[in-house]
Amino acid sequence: MFRECLSGKGLIEIARGLNHDGLTTRKAKKWSKTSVHKVLKNEAYAGVLIWDRQKLRRVSTSDQLPPVRVEGAWQAIIDQDTFQQVQEKLGERAPRITHPRVVHSEYILSGIMRCKSCDAAMVGHAVKSGRFFYYMCGNARRRGRGLCNTPLLPKDKIESFVVDRIKRYILTEENLEELVRLTNEDLAQTC
Repeated sequence: MFRECLSGKGLIEIARGLNHDGLTTRKAKKWSKTSVHKVLKNEAYAGVLIWDRQKLRRVSTSDQLPPVRVEGAWQAIIDQDTFQQVQEKLGERAPRITHPRVVHSEYILSGIMRCKSCDAAMVGHAVKSGRFFYYMCGNARRRGRGLCNTPLLPKDKIESFVVDRIKRYILTEENLEELVRLTNEDLAQTC
């Protein structure tokens, strides 16, 4: 049970339950997988105060002081052992962090297409152990399918349609000739 709660689906289920109960985040927004994850990572619930947390993210140099950390700053609502178990479980599931510009995506329209219902970005989504590929509303992926009822869109059909239209209407011989002409004019002006 503990393992399932810390999976991506488990975090979505927790968010869905909080939203169903009418509870909101500190900023009066709906709960999402990300907001639940932030709560699970926050040491404040274990009674720890960390001041100037931003220094943890910066490149440390010898002249900077480390963040101030005060154990037992207030009464914890979760014991330190349980908090550490949660951190270990989350760490086991954490993806290797790679800069987004380096990550290769199999979904060429991810983030470009928008959801018809809620205008969120459509993102890539694989199902059945990676055998089938779709585009899914980003809100539904983060906060649960009940938030947006836009159906999954088959990746191959959508991408084929878009690529076909680009070839047919944008990458025409006339447009390419005009692009070459404009590029040659720009090069002639800079030389």
